[in-house]
Amino acid sequence: IGVLSVRGGLGVSTVSANLAAGLLTRSKSDVILAEFTPGQGTLAMELGLQPQTALSDILKGTAIEITREKVQSALVTHPTGMRILVSSDNPRDVDLVTRIENFEALVLRLSTLANYVILDLGSGLPSFVQRTLPLCSDRIVVLEGMPNSIQQTKMLLNEVVALKVDPKTISVVLNNRLRTDAQMPWAQVQERLGYPISTTLTPMPDLFMQASRLRTPAVVAQPENMVSQQFFKFADSILEREKGR
Repeated sequence: IGVLSVRGGLGVSTVSANLAAGLLTRSKSDVILAEFTPGQGTLAMELGLQPQTALSDILKGTAIEITREKVQSALVTHPTGMRILVSSDNPRDVDLVTRIENFEALVLRLSTLANYVILDLGSGLPSFVQRTLPLCSDRIVVLEGMPNSIQQTKMLLNEVVALKVDPKTISVVLNNRLRTDAQMPWAQVQERLGYPISTTLTPMPDLFMQASRLRTPAVVAQPENMVSQQFFKFADSILEREKGR
């Protein structure tokens, strides 16, 4: 499952982590969360994990060196039970996004290690994301209810479909992060976007602050919270879709 947005700061990492935790809770099966943002990693800090160079090391080698065993050893286990491939936060590692064949080989290896693999693909459509998205069974695009975000996301969706991705496998998540009158209602966002909104996340900054303090996803920090329930419902819809395939 690939998760992306048109630009940074829209909540891709938050959606990825909470969806992964939600799928783990609902499916009771192995889940891997992989952060594909070399040089811009945030999950280690957010989830209380030690800084890692494993992803960078994998990308610096050759594709043939990316074995199942090497990828498995690069995963760290979070207290929730999900396994995570963490990106480094060394700014120089940003250059590794050019290692397209390595990303492709890495996705194929990850797919053999868990029932569900969530890929935090960051923002935009760099070449490695263009090669990665067709390997996914589901794609999730995150946006916020602001005019610029909607217009840019509309273009992103068109480009994703141009990669010969089935539009039925794309879910749009409207992430209303802040309580503001500038945010459009979901129906208006959907109309402007020209694409159905699968899930709308209610602004709940206090919940995410608490989750950050606890170094765990929001769905684990407060599973009964309204936003957590929205994530669980989204996870359920993905599980149902998988059953139909």
